[in-house]
Amino acid sequence: MKSMKKYAAAGAAVLLTGVLTVGSAMWSGSNYLTAAESDPDDKEKLVDAIEEVGTNTQASSSDAELAKEETVYVTADASGNVTKVIVSDWLKNAGREASLSDVSDLKDIENVKGDETFTQDGNQLTWKTAGADIYYQGTTDKALPVSMDIRYELDGNQISPADLVGKSGSLSMTVSYTAADLPFTMITAMMLPVEHFQNVALDNGKIISDAKTDIAVGLAFPGLQDRLDLDSEDLEFPTSFTLTADVTEFQMGPTMTIATCGLLNDMDLDDFEGMDDLKDALNDLSDASKELVDGTGDLKEGVDTLQSKTGEFKDGVNTLNDGLNQLQDGTGTLKDGVNQYTDGADTLAGGVNQYVDGADTLAAGASQYVDGTTRLAGGVTQYVDGACTLGTGVKQYVEGSKSVADGINQLNQALSGLDISKEDLNTLNTLVTLAGGLDDDTLNQLRGMSGSINAGIDQYNAQLQQTLDSTLSQSLSANLTPAILDSIDPSGSMPQEQRDALAASIDSGIAQTVTGTLNAVFQSDPASPLKGEVAAAGNSLNGLADNLGSMKTGMDTVKPLLAQLPNLQQLPGVVGQIKGGMDQLSENNDKLTQGADTLLQSSPDLKNGAKELTDKSGDLKNGASALTSKSGELKNGANTLSGKSKELRDGAGSLSSASDQLKDGGNTLSKGTNALVDGIGTLANGAKDLNSGMKEFDETGIQKLKSTFDDDIQGLLDRVDDISQESKAYKSFSGIRDDMNGSVKFILETAEIK
Repeated sequence: MKSMKKYAAAGAAVLLTGVLTVGSAMWSGSNYLTAAESDPDDKEKLVDAIEEVGTNTQASSSDAELAKEETVYVTADASGNVTKVIVSDWLKNAGREASLSDVSDLKDIENVKGDETFTQDGNQLTWKTAGADIYYQGTTDKALPVSMDIRYELDGNQISPADLVGKSGSLSMTVSYTAADLPFTMITAMMLPVEHFQNVALDNGKIISDAKTDIAVGLAFPGLQDRLDLDSEDLEFPTSFTLTADVTEFQMGPTMTIATCGLLNDMDLDDFEGMDDLKDALNDLSDASKELVDGTGDLKEGVDTLQSKTGEFKDGVNTLNDGLNQLQDGTGTLKDGVNQYTDGADTLAGGVNQYVDGADTLAAGASQYVDGTTRLAGGVTQYVDGACTLGTGVKQYVEGSKSVADGINQLNQALSGLDISKEDLNTLNTLVTLAGGLDDDTLNQLRGMSGSINAGIDQYNAQLQQTLDSTLSQSLSANLTPAILDSIDPSGSMPQEQRDALAASIDSGIAQTVTGTLNAVFQSDPASPLKGEVAAAGNSLNGLADNLGSMKTGMDTVKPLLAQLPNLQQLPGVVGQIKGGMDQLSENNDKLTQGADTLLQSSPDLKNGAKELTDKSGDLKNGASALTSKSGELKNGANTLSGKSKELRDGAGSLSSASDQLKDGGNTLSKGTNALVDGIGTLANGAKDLNSGMKEFDETGIQKLKSTFDDDIQGLLDRVDDISQESKAYKSFSGIRDDMNGSVKFILETAEIK
């Protein structure tokens, strides 16, 4: 089923114009409200909700003419079955006639707003208006031109309203309408408290919410579909609506429905002047549609031609892309070669610079070498002279070493009688160790031990005195205090507060006595046996410390001598080792004497060689100068060559980068070409579909619309005009004079479900 927006749009297209005219309720001040069981405020809210959906009050007569406005108020049970019908009539502008004739088939007629009276002859009523409008109501039991039916389902199963009370689950409520002769517009509103209704949905209508209550307003048009003789595939006017919700402990107030047959009353097709214009527009639309068909055909042919050329274009792009790839490879190779060339040029320049620097260094070194050879020749002469002197000194040294060896032998014999026993040495070492351990701090600690002993005795006495004081005081208080109290108050008549104060005083006296006694015992004469023994022990420790001090002084005196005894004991062995070394030295003296003789013999040859070296130094110095004379030109040429390397490298890099960009562009072009080919293919398919669709649209849409208008629209408009005229003629439900204008609406209220 189409949505309400689709209904409205489709209805406007088919009916061309229309006004939904459903009057609001007019029961404010009418007696039938007081007869209703529901809250009037709730009814007002429901009517306001109906008006918000799109209805309004629309009188069928001007303010000056005589008219009858009628409201049919219907009460029904929760399923929509009618239980009572009350009709309220307003004779508008009745004061124009002193005696007003009226027609009505109602029973139990009564004036609900004034004192005006009437006479009745069958259905003919005559009112004495007294210059005022007449408001009256009555009842009827004749059939209504419209009816409603409400069906309830809970969790998919049909259920009666009475059984639904207090239930929870998924609710489906379908409201269906039936119209007898004329098509009606039906609008139903219901209040749904959120405490009982959640997730409310409506297929044909609107939900209005104020956070505490949802108001559901449903809409339907019973009878309109059949009277217009429309195919439901083209347009469907609903005859019912369905409400769904999740309910908790279900209960619901009454529903309020307003029904009117004035949907087409505002249409006056006789005055409609747009038919010819509409026909002309449809003819133009038909011609334009045919031109569009031809245009889409031309577009399809052009796109087909474009698609046929995409192969050639793609091949050209691929060839271009291959050439760009080769260009990139070549520029890469060129860049690598340039880099290798410039690296070699830089290396060459560096080598030339190093060579020139080396040549300069060589020339300077040659000059220094020549100077050095001159100095070397002088040094060799001095060396030869020294060698002669050295030979003489060696011989003197050999003679002196023999005298030292003789002295060592004599010392060794003198020390052979020295003998110190190991036991004596250990004893002396023990004394040395003992002397080192007796320092002033140790002696002072010994002297302080007596004071520590006295302090320990005093601390022990204090702790013992404190313990005895506490124990004796508690024991005496526990035993003596009760006995003293009993002797003072044997009958126990003393007040408890006074007795407690006396006990505290006795306990305090006992504590003071015990403390004083213990002080006399523990704070006695220091010459007591315990403290006397402690003092004697302290004196002994002080004497020991003094004796050890004297011992330390003596040992400090002999300590340096004792420390040398081990070295004296080892002296004979050391002298023996020296003697052995001197013996080996004597054995090598002959060799030393022979070396000195050889040195003296080779000195003339060495002196001649130094002279020859200085003779060739001039040639070497001249050659070094010639080597450096061309170094500047060579260095400048190498630097010029290297200076252009960066420009060459940058140029090769730029060329390579540009070739990379060209290759990327070629790849992008290639991919874009594929996308273009695909796009052209899609475009071709689209052009084909467009042409085909345009043909179908023209044949089944535009041409059919034109044909439909030519063949069917006039008939539809005639049916709409018939319905409109019948709706205008339906001015009252209970009866009305032929010459009186009127309007009628129906208000249906269903019973609450609680």
